[in-house]
Amino acid sequence: MRAIAIVASTVVLLLTAATTFAEPLKYLGKHPADPTQGVIEQNGVQSMVAPGTDVPGWGQVQEIRDTTLVIDHHLSDAEKDDLRARGAEVYDISRVRVPRADLRIRR
Repeated sequence: MRAIAIVASTVVLLLTAATTFAEPLKYLGKHPADPTQGVIEQNGVQSMVAPGTDVPGWGQVQEIRDTTLVIDHHLSDAEKDDLRARGAEVYDISRVRVPRADLRIRR
């Protein structure tokens, strides 16, 4: 039963993540000169991020990995209200994993 709740929470998280974030974000991978930092692209602008960096519209970087960027997104009251209205579990923080852009499946 607990596994079903976890799966349901994950599905809601993915649906919420798809609609919550205003600006598209691409993770381009670790910075070649400094592997503790990652390179992202947002609105056509590349920038370096490290754990603790706030990414506008997304949240705070938690981890820089080879294949993913891990970000904690703190939900606003409006986002929590939306979850409640849909009968979903309400949480304060969603952990988002952004896959490296060159690893995404192209359609």
